[in-house]
Amino acid sequence: RAGGTLLSLDLQTGEQLSTAQFAPGKPQNGQPYFVVPSTLDATTNAMQGVMWYYVHGETELKWGTLALPDDPNSGGEIDFTISSDVTADVWSSSKPQVVCADGYLYSFAQALHNTSDYPTAISQLDAKTGALVKTFPLAVEANQHYGALACNE
Repeated sequence: RAGGTLLSLDLQTGEQLSTAQFAPGKPQNGQPYFVVPSTLDATTNAMQGVMWYYVHGETELKWGTLALPDDPNSGGEIDFTISSDVTADVWSSSKPQVVCADGYLYSFAQALHNTSDYPTAISQLDAKTGALVKTFPLAVEANQHYGALACNE
């Protein structure tokens, strides 16, 4: 799959506010992996997020800025500007990412060259830039799997 639609919803009412399109069908465009709505800057209509790419048989995850169309009712395309490679730092497995009150995004991660399908660490990233702040290794025993993260606030 490639492309897709981003829906903007009112969290109080559930009303759909706008739609925007991710460009379909081109490998260089990737596909949405997750967005960090708490980084939305209303002055530029942009937020941070990660796009998933499949390049030469390998998965790559790229952090960048998603710029929404100027007219939120146009259904126009979302622009994505890559700023860094975060392949080793984030792992969502379709689970939501956690941005805590301290302004950091916490994500499960897989150590480089890890052959497991499960996370082996927790990454702390700056939610605005995607810069890795710290990695916390997980003590994983046989048949133990971590499924979710939550903030303690």
